[in-house]
Amino acid sequence: AARPLRQSFIVETDTVPVKTLDRYLLREVLPPFLLALGLFTFLLAVNPMLDQAQMLLAKGVSLPTVGLLLVTLLPQALGLTIPMALLAGLLMGLGRLSGDRETVALLACGVSPMRLLRPILIFGLLTASVDLYVMTSLIPNSNQRFREITFKLLAQQGESDIKAGVFYEGFPGKVLFVREVRPESGWAGVMLADTHDPGRPSITLAPF
Repeated sequence: AARPLRQSFIVETDTVPVKTLDRYLLREVLPPFLLALGLFTFLLAVNPMLDQAQMLLAKGVSLPTVGLLLVTLLPQALGLTIPMALLAGLLMGLGRLSGDRETVALLACGVSPMRLLRPILIFGLLTASVDLYVMTSLIPNSNQRFREITFKLLAQQGESDIKAGVFYEGFPGKVLFVREVRPESGWAGVMLADTHDPGRPSITLAPF
């Protein structure tokens, strides 16, 4: 049997409390939206985050740093999961209202379809604004932060791991060779080979 509508809804259109109706509709959409957002984000981000965590922990990176790096990966998933969660939330929330015939009762009381859709449209615009911010600002900033932390870790690791006369391959796509390590003036006889493109490798020499 259909759930009974709140008594405040079974009135004429002009006397329906605006905030009450808006809150009621948003309460039907918001919980499934949040549930879908958490589920979709977890499914989309769990594999990349686990791969990154395994690689970082294998290199001896501390747990707080690993956690910070994993947080910077979340916005990439949110850019896709926010609109997906919005669609799922609307389908589940409005589908329940339709299945319980509550929308039919509201229309019979004189509530126009546009009046019912107004809070949904506002919620959709707010969600789109958040997604736009994620795509245009949060993702680039998070990616830059990830690169900065990763480069710093590689540099710190390289200072202790690079030995004179030994090829070092700890930097992704690069091979470094140092002929001599001078404590007072850095390296001497440095060769850096860029192997990102196997067909066209490039070599940089610093003999001094």
